[in-house]
Amino acid sequence: MTFAVGDHTRLLEVTRPAIMDYADGHGYDYLEPAGLQCDRPPSWWKVPLLLKALESYDEVLWIDCDVAIVDGGADIASAVSADAVQAMVIHRTPEGDVPNLGVWLVRRGMRDWLRVMWEMTGYVGHPWWEQAAMLDLLGYLHDPRPSVHVRDTELFGDTCFLPLEWNSHEQNDRHPHPRFAHVTPNSVDWRIPILERYLA
Repeated sequence: MTFAVGDHTRLLEVTRPAIMDYADGHGYDYLEPAGLQCDRPPSWWKVPLLLKALESYDEVLWIDCDVAIVDGGADIASAVSADAVQAMVIHRTPEGDVPNLGVWLVRRGMRDWLRVMWEMTGYVGHPWWEQAAMLDLLGYLHDPRPSVHVRDTELFGDTCFLPLEWNSHEQNDRHPHPRFAHVTPNSVDWRIPILERYLA
């Protein structure tokens, strides 16, 4: 599943073909919701979209529109432990350790947690949006920064943390040979040529 709105649709025009090829190559249905209406910043929209998808699917892989699939040879689900309800990469950044939801595999056991995230309305306008809510649920202290893990939580124990190659962060935590390259956070015009180089 992926989506884009506004100027970010230009990013998805670049990354969509590789995401669709990846889905086809590993037996996923490709989901790209359209006509979305939500009164929160678009990054939040993935939460209700995933909840809806988990009504029909046991497992959903979320991929942000600014992620280039560089090496699609392996199925990310094969790297996720069977008992985990979600999987993501932790980035080591100048702002601390930050689990990143730009590449995010969720299973049905995440539904109640997704509902809890959606109710954490204090983070609707936070610079890290839904990701800030996730940091709380995982036991991170992130205000003030740097973000640090200060306690184990139930969700932290049920989370699989993936190697960096599955979500290489272009600006702060880049893998030399990524499978998925996440090109963020600068302007769309800055991101497009980098995405195109990865995909070439």
